[in-house]
Amino acid sequence: MNITETRIRPETLDLRGAGLPVDTGNEGRVLVVVTAVSKEAELASRIRLLAEGGDIPVLLFGACRSEDQLPGLRRDLTTTAAFLRNQGVAVTLTATHGSGWLRELRSALRAGDRVACYAEGGRGPGRQPLIDVLAEALGHTVYDLSGIDEVAGPGLSRLKQAALWAGNLLILAGFGVLQARIAGGVQGSMQTALLVFLLFPEVAVLLGWNALFP
Repeated sequence: MNITETRIRPETLDLRGAGLPVDTGNEGRVLVVVTAVSKEAELASRIRLLAEGGDIPVLLFGACRSEDQLPGLRRDLTTTAAFLRNQGVAVTLTATHGSGWLRELRSALRAGDRVACYAEGGRGPGRQPLIDVLAEALGHTVYDLSGIDEVAGPGLSRLKQAALWAGNLLILAGFGVLQARIAGGVQGSMQTALLVFLLFPEVAVLLGWNALFP
């Protein structure tokens, strides 16, 4: 079985020269396997390029080792999905944990899907390089969207980049404190409802802040 790995450098991502098989039917999507992400806006921009500016729908597939990591992963996916939708990309998301994540991924994969991955540190749920795990398991071209932090955002000076990410981190930290207080002070279904509700203003504030840095 021939296995192809394509490691995409964000500054050189060019679908015309990537050798990517294009599915002309309606079933093809961009399926992105994500283990964790702290730079949701930049990841969304990379995914949008792979989705040809929004012409191809996107499925964000989250995978983590344990159940207690799922809430944080879902939060990362929800924020990334919000940035994608704000850029006109149709996106759905799902998340799973444990050793069966590859089986669930195979079930989700359709003919014509473009498979990409993003893992901070490059590692998957099993601590092996995620792109290697996917390429071997799927026998499929896999596009690596990792390494975002190595590339300067187009048109942004280093000072503006620092301000952008400092603001993002402060927003995430502020809402993280609120979520921690809710988790410590409220129990049961009310806790779940409040945590879910808090995602909406968090995403709105993040989108508003990032809109200041076009």
